[in-house]
Formats: sequence, structure tokens, C-alpha cells
Amino acid sequence: MWKARTKDGTEKSELTSKWDDIKDSISELLLITKNNQVVYLPKNMEKYIQFKTASCSLGANDMQIESRTIGFKLGDKIIKIRVDEKTNNINVEVENV
Repeated sequence: MWKARTKDGTEKSELTSKWDDIKDSISELLLITKNNQVVYLPKNMEKYIQFKTASCSLGANDMQIESRTIGFKLGDKIIKIRVDEKTNNINVEVENV
């Protein structure tokens, strides 16, 4: 689950807020994994991102989250921290903007 603090000091999470409503006002972002490990990102970055990767069977109503990702823009790069939901393995990915 992601949690964020906005520039006005308000705490938000994916349980209480829609990402699109707060994405431009975030000053801090963290991710809490299934085993309660916390991944903190640097504060006051230019831009933050979050997304999930999921899968489902055709014709079924069963969807499973495979991984959760948070990240931030640093210069001309996007730094992503991806956490696998099954193994809790953490991968760091760097992408050019």
C-alpha cells in the first residue's frame, strides 16, 4: 500500500485517496509491503509515480496484484522501486525520460 504526504502536510493513502487527485501535490511517498517492510523515497522530488502490475484469467473475476511500484523523477531519469507481491523481492529500475 502506498502512503503519501502532500505539500500542505496532509497524509493520504491508497485506501483514502485517488492517485490522480493528489499526484501533483505530493512531498513524500512510501510503500508498505505485504510483510510490513517500508520503502521510503527521498522527500520533495519533482514528480512521484506509483502503479501496480496485475494479472487475471480470461472470463474470470479473479485479479491478482503481481507487483507494486513507486518511484520518482530525478533529472532526466525515473527511478522505480518494484516489490514482488509473492516473494517480497525488491528491484530498482532506472528509466530515461
